[in-house]
Amino acid sequence: MDNIHILLIGHPKGYYQLIDFLLSKDFWVTRTVKSYLNEEYGSGKYHEIIVDILNNYDEAISRIKEIDKERKIDAVLSVHEFYQYARCKIAKDLGLRTVAPKKILDVTNKFYMKKMFTSEDILTARYLPIDMKCSQNQIVEMVEKSLEYPVIVKSCNGMGSLGVTRANNKKELQRAVILNRQIARTVISSSTTKESQSHLIVEEYIAGKEFTVDGFIINSKWIPMIVCYKYPDMDGPTFQEPMYLFDPLEKTSPLPKDLLDAAQKAVTATEIDNSPFHIEIRRNEKNGQCYIIEMAPRMSGMGSTFYNLMLYSTGISIYEIFVKQNLGQNIKIDNISYQYATLELDAYAKKGGIIKEYKNLNLILEHPNLVFYEKFKNVGDYIQGPGVNPETAIVFYFKCKSSKDLKELADWLWNNFEIIT
Repeated sequence: MDNIHILLIGHPKGYYQLIDFLLSKDFWVTRTVKSYLNEEYGSGKYHEIIVDILNNYDEAISRIKEIDKERKIDAVLSVHEFYQYARCKIAKDLGLRTVAPKKILDVTNKFYMKKMFTSEDILTARYLPIDMKCSQNQIVEMVEKSLEYPVIVKSCNGMGSLGVTRANNKKELQRAVILNRQIARTVISSSTTKESQSHLIVEEYIAGKEFTVDGFIINSKWIPMIVCYKYPDMDGPTFQEPMYLFDPLEKTSPLPKDLLDAAQKAVTATEIDNSPFHIEIRRNEKNGQCYIIEMAPRMSGMGSTFYNLMLYSTGISIYEIFVKQNLGQNIKIDNISYQYATLELDAYAKKGGIIKEYKNLNLILEHPNLVFYEKFKNVGDYIQGPGVNPETAIVFYFKCKSSKDLKELADWLWNNFEIIT
């Protein structure tokens, strides 16, 4: 175990938990960065190398192969949505265990993802791929001919909810198209293709509650672990979720069957194996049907969301599973015992600007149900507004002994905590 060497690519600044876990196992960790972060881990086995994987893959893989010659790399890891395709390409180029890169591309590029859902008869919102060469008037005409308002506009290679906008009429549609044109042309991920930079997605809006399903596919067996409700209801115009509520205590079965059935069908259709998965689902408020919004071969919230919600509910470390999976080691998951309901508050500012105050922060930090928090931005730092903000300012994790406590806590947090700009 002393000689295991992990290549960690695209790992966001400030997310210490995965690196701390790797170093606790006495692994060597080489982390790719665009400029030195100088984060302190107190270990001589942690190193940073400067490479630009997204913009110059050939140069990056050449440098990575040099590192591999110096100390054999055993696994390539990434929790970042933009780096999943690159992670698989690098692992393949190093001769390591990995998912086929083409399969990853199909679920990390929304242009291909929607095509795959349609071809595999996955229930998803009706959509139009819009060529950005079209004029605003042409786009409006195409949308209004095929869909009814409200509609959702999104770029094909945006991260999470970046740019995702609900448009209720022609004027709002035009504004949303302008925003997502900019995102499509400027936001680069390893899954960016000519199609994703030249097309937008416009789809019907499905009214209803939104959920996520997270787990692992291990040797072709799918293992769902948590189902979260995004609180409060996500009805737009932007869709940056403030809270994830995981409540396995509410019912006899901790994971709702209708959501699991929809998620499993999507997972099966991708033919992806030995990977984590994160699936977003809308339960239609009119007919109760579950629509797949997106699927990703990664852990939610840069790994932090899935890790902390699972850890404080069950005591299980999903990083242990994640690392063993990528090293090809045996994984044993017995019956999972859910002890607590858990909640993540990933607060966002209602408008962009300089952070003036974290309202009621002291009350949050003194709350008896708080188990962990991380602060990425301080008072005086700039934060972008919802819809265009890809960064986390501050995130909190709580655990509760009952469904009632969880719901009361969510309401209290929503009404009392705010990022003031």
